[in-house]
Formats: sequence, structure tokens, C-alpha cells
Amino acid sequence: MFNFLKKKPATWIDQPVIDYLMGVSPAYAIYYTVHMGGKNLRLQFRSNEGKFLADIHESRVLSISIAYQHFEPEQSLGIHGRLTVADLPRIREYVKENTAIFKTRSKLSIHKLENLQTELKKQIEDTLGVRHLPLFPDCEAQNLDRSIHLHINSTAPEAREHLFRFLSRLDNNCVDVMLNMHINSATEEEICSTQTELDMLEMEEEAL
Repeated sequence: MFNFLKKKPATWIDQPVIDYLMGVSPAYAIYYTVHMGGKNLRLQFRSNEGKFLADIHESRVLSISIAYQHFEPEQSLGIHGRLTVADLPRIREYVKENTAIFKTRSKLSIHKLENLQTELKKQIEDTLGVRHLPLFPDCEAQNLDRSIHLHINSTAPEAREHLFRFLSRLDNNCVDVMLNMHINSATEEEICSTQTELDMLEMEEEAL
């Protein structure tokens, strides 16, 4: 009786805001932070498959945040009461700023993107004849690292030349590649050997 007088449970976010956030490329993880049990807990707004997860009736929401895949969000967007249609301009600005580095319009979910990255890693290893060297094996056993770490010094000369020819073909449209030279931990002997190789390179270039 009198059910029509009962108020609908309050929500912390309006449907148009939900629709906008769900329209962001599924390659991005979206979170909402809740103060629960004396701690701030970051919960997924949508799943790795792009399905909506958030509890819209949660009353302790502090902020939302966005990050490419599951990288650590650089900053969050504070919520003062509720996120309404009036907040859409600042939400759009926040999303624009936090999607500027990894520019993508991909429709692939995080789950499918991770599978594609794993396939690329295997293709690179098989095609170039190189193998990934885990930096932190214990951590990698729990959370697969899809980046490739190579120990160049111990790579066979033929594979090394093949690798460098491949790397010379990659431009800014391809995967990001960085080469780390561990000079901080170099011994005197390693430094002298490396300097010798540099001198030899200069002599070879002058002879050309």
C-alpha cells in the first residue's frame, strides 16, 4: 500500500554520465573510489570485458578515475555529492586530459587487448628468434608481463642483427621501444671494454 509514495533509492551518478563514461574507449579502465571500513577502495566501474559493474546506489563514493588498461591513474576527479548532467563538461575535460598519452579509438575491451598484446609478444619472439628475460620472475608469475625484456649481450650475433634491422623499421606509430644500458652498476673492466668498442666504431666510421 502507498508504494507510489516511496522514493527511489538515491544514486551517486546520473544516467547520462554513465552513458558518457561507458562510451569511452574500452581499452581504458574506469574506477570509482569508495570510503569503506576506514579505507579508500578503488572499484571497477566496468569489467575488463566492458560490462557495467558500478553500484549506482553506493553512498560513500569519493571520486572517479580513468587509466589506460590498468596503469595507475595519474589523477582522480572528486565527487561532491553526485555526478549530474551539469558535471559533464568537467568530466569530459578530465577524460580528455587522461586519455591524451595513449590515444586510441579502439573498440577492443581490455581483455581482448591483453590477448592481442600476448599474441604480438609471441610473434616477435618467434620471428626474431629472441626470448623475453623476466626482470622480476616472481611478480611475473602472478601478473603476466607482456612487454619484452632482452639481454642484448648474450643474444646470438645473427639474432641481434635481425633484431636491430627490425627495430630500425619502427616509428612513432608502432609499439614504444626503449633500450636500457646499465651503466650505474658497470665494473671498471666493463667500462673499459665498452670504451674500446666505441673507439673501434669511430675508427670504422672514419675509414668509410
